[in-house]
Amino acid sequence: MKRLITREDVNGLLNVPATADIEPSIAAAEAMASAYIEAASLHDRAVVERHVILYDMDQDETIEVRDGPIASVESMSVSGSAVALDSVGESEDLVVRPWTLKYLPGLDARSVVVVEFRAGYTPENIPQKVREALIATAALVFQHPNVDAISERIGDYMVQYNNAFEAQQLYGLTSRICSLLKEFKRPRI
Repeated sequence: MKRLITREDVNGLLNVPATADIEPSIAAAEAMASAYIEAASLHDRAVVERHVILYDMDQDETIEVRDGPIASVESMSVSGSAVALDSVGESEDLVVRPWTLKYLPGLDARSVVVVEFRAGYTPENIPQKVREALIATAALVFQHPNVDAISERIGDYMVQYNNAFEAQQLYGLTSRICSLLKEFKRPRI
């Protein structure tokens, strides 16, 4: 799997030479950011979702997808009829927010909306805020590797203690990182 950021990105922030030692920190950063925004993954994947509209919708209402964040809409149909997308085959106009599609005229109770979209990102289309958050998180993890484990060895006897509180403080995302990711977080319904 191709990472969304490179070791050069992280090492550039840290002003240290680029080495393979940063790779686990990048993987950890992607997992932490994905968990924060409540997505299965930040990586690009094809998704098809079926939504049944339970009541007549007003123009200001939206459809929240279950798997996101939405990168692009590939196709959409309402009760079996295809919705015309723009000439490129995608429609950025349908995406209101990373997990939200806008209202479509004609959606009433019992309409079945099937939407096929790309969720997640590639290194080429990752939003700048997500990219910055990943770089900052990977740098944080790299600078403070596994400090929650304290081990003691006397001869053949070894014991390891964990300090979960310190680890939570250290590996928690900073307020700056959270503010960068906030708009990509799964909405609360």
